[in-house]
Amino acid sequence: ISLRPLFLASVVFVFFVLPAKTGWCDQDLPREQLPNSWKADAELTDVYFLNADLGWAVGAQGVILRTNNGGKKWSEISEVAGLTAENMPLDQKIRNMRNRVRTRSTGIANGSSAQYPMRCRFESVFFVDENHGWVAGGYDVPYVDRSRAVVMRTRDGGLTWKAVENLVVPRFQKIHFSDRLNGWAIGKTGNLFPSGVYFTSDGGQSWSSQSSEKTHAWIDAEQTEAGFVTVNEDGQLGIIKANKYEPSVVLTHNADRISQVRMIDSKFGLAVGETGTLLQSENGGLSWSAIEMPEIAKLASNVDIRTVAASGNSVWFAGDPGTILF
Repeated sequence: ISLRPLFLASVVFVFFVLPAKTGWCDQDLPREQLPNSWKADAELTDVYFLNADLGWAVGAQGVILRTNNGGKKWSEISEVAGLTAENMPLDQKIRNMRNRVRTRSTGIANGSSAQYPMRCRFESVFFVDENHGWVAGGYDVPYVDRSRAVVMRTRDGGLTWKAVENLVVPRFQKIHFSDRLNGWAIGKTGNLFPSGVYFTSDGGQSWSSQSSEKTHAWIDAEQTEAGFVTVNEDGQLGIIKANKYEPSVVLTHNADRISQVRMIDSKFGLAVGETGTLLQSENGGLSWSAIEMPEIAKLASNVDIRTVAASGNSVWFAGDPGTILF
């Protein structure tokens, strides 16, 4: 794929300001309600377009946005059916945590919870068609050095969402589905899930780890014919082939910490990161070079780009700071 027509056709930036406190999902202890203005200015972490018009974006404070005109206007999904421990008694929270620890073979446990609006940090959004989609993220469990994934699903194009109950896998950073049942995710590692790569065959209701070999914790990945192109928790690019990890070669000294990678096909990909980092690969992620577009680099030099999406000849970027649209 030629880079020039890919970028010149349409380039849109969407930036939201990062609030002072993010990454918590109605934690397992009571906390003060966050101001509504924080959610209005929440950082966006991922954007996904099914086609040139229909797209979704997610971010901190449980933000889910939807557009049907190619990103010219975004609407917030305000009503979300979710799960939280915010109003649950402390003794019930402790019992729930113990019950979840006992479930070892899969990433799902038995139990019930009340439904409330979700307030956690979402990291990833994906749709297989105009109606069926998922968002994923998670939160840190206080005092125990552990995280927990949150997955939500929609069957009406993102107008309403419902959380998958009682997941015990660590925080997810990226989720992807090939159809309504089969998908994969990457994220944090844990004692029961050492690889940080997860698979589901029931639409995200339960998850299993790829292997028993401990590797990295991941913040993003893209699946190719050869394996996975990855970004680890240190913001470094790499590839996984046959369950073995190999760092990528970055052919520029100006690249900062990478936030996200997008493979347009099995060979050509884009990677974005802090301080306006824009990279491209033409060999399936083995090596990366800077995108030579001075007009874009000048605009983005003071921006931490968190996510990139592409559909046809259109490309969208989102990050921090902002409320700026180009």
